[in-house]
Amino acid sequence: MTKPQWWERVLAAVIDGFVLLIPIIIIWVIFGLMLSTSLALNLIVMLFASIIITAGIVAYKVMLESGPRQATVGKMVFGLQ
Repeated sequence: MTKPQWWERVLAAVIDGFVLLIPIIIIWVIFGLMLSTSLALNLIVMLFASIIITAGIVAYKVMLESGPRQATVGKMVFGLQ
């Protein structure tokens, strides 16, 4: 097996970014609808949304890289591990 080129890893990361972009936007819109005039409440809502998004990104990486194919969607496109 040959060593992957740097651009393959970069493009794999870009693809993974696009895969994660849709759920991130959906979560921000849902939590954005919960915003109010209270600054403290808005900070709590956005912090909670950020925690959920971070947990989702970590879960995406962990579940796919520890699965049978041992690669995220972007890495699968280029046949990387």
